[in-house]
Amino acid sequence: MKILYSVLTILLSVAVSYGQFNISGPNYPPSNPITCATNSDITAVNFFDDGGAASDYAPGQTQVVTICPDMTGGTPKIQASFGGTGFSWDVHSSDELRVYDGPTTGANLIGTYNNANSPAGFVAVASWANASGCLTFEFVTDGANEGTGWEANIACVSPPQDMELHIEAFVNNSTTNDLFPLDTGYVDICQGDSVLFVTNPVFPYSLENSGTGYSQNITNVDFLWEFSDGTVGPNNDSVWYVPNGQNGVFVQLTATDLYPHNTSISAKVRISTTPVFNTSGPIEDSVCFGLTTDLIGGVTNSDTSGVNIPPNSFQLGGNYAGLTFLPDGSGNIYTTDINMSGFPAGSVVTSAADVQQMCVNMEHSFLGDLEMWLTCPNGTDVLIFNSYAAGGTYPGGFGGGGTFLGEPNDGFGAPGPGNGYEYCFSSVNNNWGTFATDYQANTIPTGPGAPTAGNTVDPNGIYAPEATFADFAGCPLNGTWTLNVQDSWGGDDGYIFEWGIFFEPSLYPNNETYQNTIVDAFWTPDPTMVSNPANDTVVSVAPPGIGDYLYTFNATDDFGCSYDTTLTLHVLDTLIDVTTFDQSLVCQTDSVLLRSQATGTVEPFDFAWEGGQGTTGVMADTAYFSALENGVFEYPFTVTDGCGFIVNDTATITMNQTLAIDTLIQYMADCGEENGAVSGIGSGFTGTPKYKWKGPGTTLDSITASVWPNKPTGWYYFTIQDDVCIVSDSLFLEQDPPPTASFDANPEFGYAPLDVTFINNSDPATTYYWDFGNGESAIVNNTDDQSTTYLTQGVYTVTLTTEKGACTDDTTRNIVVTLPLIYELPNVFTPNGDGDNDFFTMNVENAQSVELVIVNRWGNLVFESTDINAMWNGEVNNSGTECSDGTYFYTFTIVDLTGQERKEHGFVQLVRDN
Repeated sequence: MKILYSVLTILLSVAVSYGQFNISGPNYPPSNPITCATNSDITAVNFFDDGGAASDYAPGQTQVVTICPDMTGGTPKIQASFGGTGFSWDVHSSDELRVYDGPTTGANLIGTYNNANSPAGFVAVASWANASGCLTFEFVTDGANEGTGWEANIACVSPPQDMELHIEAFVNNSTTNDLFPLDTGYVDICQGDSVLFVTNPVFPYSLENSGTGYSQNITNVDFLWEFSDGTVGPNNDSVWYVPNGQNGVFVQLTATDLYPHNTSISAKVRISTTPVFNTSGPIEDSVCFGLTTDLIGGVTNSDTSGVNIPPNSFQLGGNYAGLTFLPDGSGNIYTTDINMSGFPAGSVVTSAADVQQMCVNMEHSFLGDLEMWLTCPNGTDVLIFNSYAAGGTYPGGFGGGGTFLGEPNDGFGAPGPGNGYEYCFSSVNNNWGTFATDYQANTIPTGPGAPTAGNTVDPNGIYAPEATFADFAGCPLNGTWTLNVQDSWGGDDGYIFEWGIFFEPSLYPNNETYQNTIVDAFWTPDPTMVSNPANDTVVSVAPPGIGDYLYTFNATDDFGCSYDTTLTLHVLDTLIDVTTFDQSLVCQTDSVLLRSQATGTVEPFDFAWEGGQGTTGVMADTAYFSALENGVFEYPFTVTDGCGFIVNDTATITMNQTLAIDTLIQYMADCGEENGAVSGIGSGFTGTPKYKWKGPGTTLDSITASVWPNKPTGWYYFTIQDDVCIVSDSLFLEQDPPPTASFDANPEFGYAPLDVTFINNSDPATTYYWDFGNGESAIVNNTDDQSTTYLTQGVYTVTLTTEKGACTDDTTRNIVVTLPLIYELPNVFTPNGDGDNDFFTMNVENAQSVELVIVNRWGNLVFESTDINAMWNGEVNNSGTECSDGTYFYTFTIVDLTGQERKEHGFVQLVRDN
């Protein structure tokens, strides 16, 4: 690799005849500098380690070489380039190449370099503080490890000269620099103040100051003043700046010399924030005559109300201030531009909130032919509004007709611009809809001083654009933003005076916030004040008469800016007149309306009734009360006006009801029959009474009579109505209770033939119907016992039915009849196979189950069975060894058909002798 570079180096040297430099020498001190005229090519490979172009550097050495420029034709500096395109660089991390800014190793060290800290190489240039322009190189190798070295470039260069920028700020013709800290600090001003910014640059290495280098002075350096609200100052060493809002503003000054080389410096303008006085003023807007009230101010940390100042931030955006004429009806598109800068490189819009709002100050005499849209630096358009119904750049618009924008000079050849209104548009901060949806509702008359009278669009709100600013997503923030306006009809024209775009402050890399504080506050003295007006928190006032009184609260912030607000206190007179509407009734009711009415000078009037229906107190001019007995009843209430004055009064209910229901009588119905009756008796009639019953039944559900016969049981409702009143009551018509059937059987089970007696336990009834389940029955009209006999086995269901009027009831019982248990046990059997008495068997009849166990004399089991027809053949379990002759013992358990259990035991003789 070193050899290939060496060949390239030879070719270059032959081609351009440049000098060759080596770490091992020779030196080119100030007394013997290199010729810059022949050593200015920064691409030439002309500086090598001690191995030259063909070999690697040697171990264990320290070598120093100095290279200086001649000073012919200016102030050249030596530049050394290692690595990169066309050069090589490989110094082991244990070795070091040291570069000094001067003609000896005693000069300032620029850096120490090897593969560890500069693997790709480096560039070193003599500084402007180094008047010699020389670089000194010291190469130290440790002898342990080596790299291939370097093939580098030495060239004379003329770098740009440093400039020192300084800014001063003078507020409102002040002679004292108000910028603190100096140069890059803040200038704090009030709204409406003007600031003179002045720069006093220093050019330490200019031809004028050092005798070398190139010229730098106040006349040949360009100055660019840029403000974050979009204002751009003139190319001058000073600029007057007047903010048009109350946000902070960044100021950037960029100076560019003839090289061209530029340097920037920034300062900040903090503009006083308007305080919020919305919690200052009287405790109540209106007070009653003769009362003292308090005015609330307050600015200390312990205050809970008064004046406060919202936090502020620095404005980011651009404004273009310059008249743009919108000629009459040509259909051409007129544009005006703002160039944005100061955002980080590559910054783009990410959401609608990034473009906080766009505002345009303009006037035009015919909204109906206008289209307006905004174009971002990458060409993306967003429609602000389209009022041209016939369609121009955009399809048909909403047709705003002859509505003005601002206050124009209307008509052909009108003499110049009128008065502009500022219209703002935002997709996130708007409080109104688009022009298309809201311009008619927001149309107002022009002011009395307008050039032409007419109706214009209200500017006192923020509109939404017809397309969203979110469509700008991906647009660069830096670059040219263009406002486009198209006028498509004749007979009208207009002007754009100024427009601006305002971006989300957090997008700016150096954005910050600030907070003004109140340093002084007081109430302007007034003869109605009865406490010290210098007390900024609470001042008491006692107006001497009715009417309006004005009070002014003043506040001064930490920027020395003064603000005030004037508040109105209304003093009211007091008079209450109460009218009550009493009630006289002849019919009792649970809801009587009482009403009162109040008039006077101080509304509202609050009514409080004692014990209004359903509540403990009713706050209204009406209330409801019960009137359920005769008499005169008074209900007190109070009326309180807006000043707190109270009037007490009473409303009256007079009740005089004579109509009454004296008695309700019922005649009980038979069970299940409609043969009962109800009757009602009243008194106190006025005129002829009318009776009415309502209730259940299979025929009529009501009758207009005092007696209602032939009715079933249930609820009945009785009403008497005379000429003035209605009274009602109710009763429940009862009936004879239904019968209940019940009987016992003795016994309920047994062996046939079985005699059973039935005991009748039923409630009294008219008739009793017996069905004994064996084909026999009986009908009687008393509760005497009944009996029958069951001759055969079976389960017999006995039913008793009782009857009383139209009501019946029945009940049943089962009688179980079985056959008797029969069995026969032999005392000897002869299992010898002769066919006679060969088995031991029980001969059981009428049994449900049998358990049989047989053992020998020693208690050993020889046979067991649960078979009702079990037969033992004399062998062990009927299939084993024959049992010997002798006595055997048995036990058995048997259950008969009624479920009764019987147990017995005994013995049997087994005899095999033939």
